[in-house]
Amino acid sequence: NSGTLLKIGHKTFVTGCYGTKEWADKVEELEKRQLSLGAKGTFFDQLGCGFKLCFDNTHSHGTRIDQDPDLRLQAIKRMRGNLGEDDWFGTEWVDDRITPEMDFTHGYGVSIEYAPDAYPYLFRYTFPECTVSNRLIHDEKEGWEKHLNYAFVHGMIFDVGLWRCRIKSIDDLPNYGNKIKALIDLRKEYLDFFTLGKFDMLDPPKGVWGAKYTYNGKSIAALWNDADADFVMNGQTIAPNEVKVICID
Repeated sequence: NSGTLLKIGHKTFVTGCYGTKEWADKVEELEKRQLSLGAKGTFFDQLGCGFKLCFDNTHSHGTRIDQDPDLRLQAIKRMRGNLGEDDWFGTEWVDDRITPEMDFTHGYGVSIEYAPDAYPYLFRYTFPECTVSNRLIHDEKEGWEKHLNYAFVHGMIFDVGLWRCRIKSIDDLPNYGNKIKALIDLRKEYLDFFTLGKFDMLDPPKGVWGAKYTYNGKSIAALWNDADADFVMNGQTIAPNEVKVICID
């Protein structure tokens, strides 16, 4: 029950146990192969998820069937040792153990995507050092701007993966591309706050999303007005659907 037959290509996915030296060595071998080809980093899908129970007591975990997360983390730390100073290491899914070990994580899971009742603050406050992307926008589907605004306010980077076989290039989505560019340009103005600053929560009224970033004794508020009326903070007005950064200290 740990393999799935894919509809594309009829490939079978099976689960490897990191309690076997063969599997850990194979994954590390693939990393070294990528680096030998000149890659400046490696990305392994789903290292941050899909933890499995293993009942084979001949593996290094013995009768402890629940050791996959810890064994996987040990393998990840060894793989980090193969990277150069400027190389990066990424994976998919957000979890409390593995995500802090990654240079970036292709986000998946609760609060990574916009929802009216999402609560991203617990994760971002506890793990502010993690670089995480938003997820599952793909193109200009309904609500795409909300997803981007949400990601910006909460210090995420952008998943610009366009939906396969539907969009050839981001040039075919000028509104989408221009929106992401505008948010990236705004982020660059305050980059030290977003990447080096301390994340903290704000308590704006319902429908307004906000986060506070403090760096080098100064603070900014990243705000997105998802309500139907103007919102005023520190004498500045944020119109509906507008994103703005305000210096507050």
